[in-house]
Amino acid sequence: MGIKKVCIAVLPPEVQEHTVNGETIRLRDEMWAAAYRYKVYNGVRIAEIKLKKHIPSHMSIAGNNDLI
Repeated sequence: MGIKKVCIAVLPPEVQEHTVNGETIRLRDEMWAAAYRYKVYNGVRIAEIKLKKHIPSHMSIAGNNDLI
């Protein structure tokens, strides 16, 4: 399936790249900057993952139930 960008909501900032299922290339925080003077973390993390199969809309990552 190739490399895809996947948005993961409610993933704590202490979760590292190697914890996310699949072959994770990069994991970064999404920020709101256009509406605010300073960058504000909005709770969504974007993972670039090399997918081998489709992923479900909800996953358990590091003991947290996350929305994909």
